[in-house]
Amino acid sequence: MKKMIFGCGLAICAMAPAAAFAEDGVRLEARGGVAWDGATEERIGVGVGYDYSFGGGFVGITQAIDTNAKFDFSEISTALRLGANVGEKDKAFAIGGFVMHNWENAEFLAGAGYEHSLGERTYVGIQYNRLMKSDVNRVLLSVGTHF
Repeated sequence: MKKMIFGCGLAICAMAPAAAFAEDGVRLEARGGVAWDGATEERIGVGVGYDYSFGGGFVGITQAIDTNAKFDFSEISTALRLGANVGEKDKAFAIGGFVMHNWENAEFLAGAGYEHSLGERTYVGIQYNRLMKSDVNRVLLSVGTHF
C-alpha cells in the first residue's frame, strides 16, 4: 500500500510541472479495464501525459499508475504515443514503452489506442496493450480532460 501511495504522489508531482504548458496538450485521465494471461483481472488507474501536435499527427508521452480492485498490485508505466488525427474529434495512435510491476520486473509494452473528443476538453478512449515478457494482454477504457 505504501508503494501505491508513493506512486500516486509521483504522478501528481509529474503533473505539476506539465501544468505550465497546459495550452500545448497536457491531459489527465482515469482508466479501467481488464488484463488477462489465462486468468482475467480488472485494472483501475490514472494517467497523465503531454501531446505535441504537428501537421495531421501528434507525438506524446504518458505516465500511468494502475492497480487491481484489491489494491494489492501496482503497475507503473511510461510510454510514448505516436498518432494521427482522424477527423476533427478523433485520434488513433500506437504506443510503446515500459511497465514495472510492484517496483520491479520492468518489461516492454506495445499497443494501440483510439480517443474521441466529447467536447472542448473532455475525451473518452480505448487502448490495447501487450506486455511482452509476461504475455499479458490489457484493454483499458479511459475518460480524461485536456488542460
